[in-house]
Amino acid sequence: MRTVRRLVGPVVAVSGAAIAAGRFRRVGYMDETPLASFEKDVELINWSSTHELSTKSLYQPESTEELVNTLKQCQEDGLRIRPMGSGLSPNGIGFDQEGTVSMGLLDNILSVNKEKKTVRVQAGVKVSQLVEFLRPYNLTLQNYASIAEQQIGGFVQVGAHGTGMDIPPVDMQVLSMKVLTPGLGMIELNEEKNPILFKLARVALGSLGVMVEATIQCVDAHLLKEHTFVSTAEQIRANHDEWLRSHQHLRYMWIPYSESVIVVWSDPAGADEAVGESTVFSEEEALAAPRALLRSARPEIEDEQLKELSFTQIRDELIHHKPLDAEHIREVNQAEAEYWRKKEGVRVDWSDRILGFDCGGQQWVSEVAFPCGSKEKPSTSDLDFIDDVKKIIEEEKIPAPAPIEQRWTSASSSYLSPVWSSDLESVFSWVGIIMYLPPAGEVGDEERGRITEAFQGYQQKLETELWERYGAFEHWAKIEATSPLLKQKKERIQRRLPMVMYESTRKLLDPQHILSNNAIEAILSD
Repeated sequence: MRTVRRLVGPVVAVSGAAIAAGRFRRVGYMDETPLASFEKDVELINWSSTHELSTKSLYQPESTEELVNTLKQCQEDGLRIRPMGSGLSPNGIGFDQEGTVSMGLLDNILSVNKEKKTVRVQAGVKVSQLVEFLRPYNLTLQNYASIAEQQIGGFVQVGAHGTGMDIPPVDMQVLSMKVLTPGLGMIELNEEKNPILFKLARVALGSLGVMVEATIQCVDAHLLKEHTFVSTAEQIRANHDEWLRSHQHLRYMWIPYSESVIVVWSDPAGADEAVGESTVFSEEEALAAPRALLRSARPEIEDEQLKELSFTQIRDELIHHKPLDAEHIREVNQAEAEYWRKKEGVRVDWSDRILGFDCGGQQWVSEVAFPCGSKEKPSTSDLDFIDDVKKIIEEEKIPAPAPIEQRWTSASSSYLSPVWSSDLESVFSWVGIIMYLPPAGEVGDEERGRITEAFQGYQQKLETELWERYGAFEHWAKIEATSPLLKQKKERIQRRLPMVMYESTRKLLDPQHILSNNAIEAILSD
């Protein structure tokens, strides 16, 4: 009988209590050898239900010793065993049909050094768990991605990021790590003892070894004061350089088919400022425009039901009404801009609560990073890129919902990072496009298929016309290995990243590629 594991939002990949099928034993191993529990024929589905497969064996070790022995056995038997976190990656990068090892129960926080402001954790701990654990120590992470349910292993290995010109992606917070490799066993890496291997393995998609532990540099816990307001493209052009330089965190949410841009910046709050929110309009008033549009589109919806829906839920319902009608999407986008005009205001809260945000429902998303000068010599390529994206959307009448999200980071010294640079003063812009999907099971596969096809056309149009020109590089968690443009993707990877060094290291650490899967082989192998 097949077991289904739907990896959605805050749900840990697989519950340890649910794995009661037995112990994975190999003939010749002594009975007392601890090996990970496993289930057979488990269907894995990622957060947005965009990728699913049936894995023959799903292992979930409860100790490092179980992980070590299970990996050793798979190595001896030549069986693939792909490391998996929370299953949040849009491209299902953690899945494999032959074997998958979930790190969800290796989630201990091992030690905190208050003087050095560091924390040592197992790779399976979730960002949200770590943040709460650090609160009594008055510590927090330097930066966050939008979703706090990522496990630290995946958080680091795919090169997750937040926003801030002076703040690098999260992999740069890792000071040292323990990595379990099929070829050399457990190895400990840091920049002092083995800098090249450390910087290569820090963002490696789990393909060089299973990240088991990490020591992370923290910062003092701090309140942020967030300002949200609606601007225009013209105002952005006039003020962008100043805003980017003067604010600790900055992001734009561009609204297709309009001149509206939602600007969100945040900086450390003053000593006399307390947690709270101040807006001109109430949430009820802000929701008036999107509610009215939903009422017009779906007159059968009941008042009580409408009142229970958040803004992102209303937007999802509106988009699902006519997801591929560009004129309808234009109206939805205008309602979103009106919502944010009435949400203009100031909010003070702890940094993790400010920097995390609601991404909406199930979705297709594509995100790229590209250079936009340095801290000393900025360029306008980040805004030029957005202008070109909007122009393509309008010329092609693409039903592109809001937002087109734009963020910034400094460079990373991790060789496989999308923002790797030998000059750590370099600045990169990250831009993400999106299309929302009706929840799987509520509509037929045919409608989701049409939206998927439209999104692929949207993404491929931008890739063909813009990416090469701007030197754009895809976020690892969002590269689709089945893309018809795979050849061009691989050429960009080969030109930009040290793939010869990666391949020679991989032969040493994982000679049989047992930590790989079809996607990694398609994207990274010759």
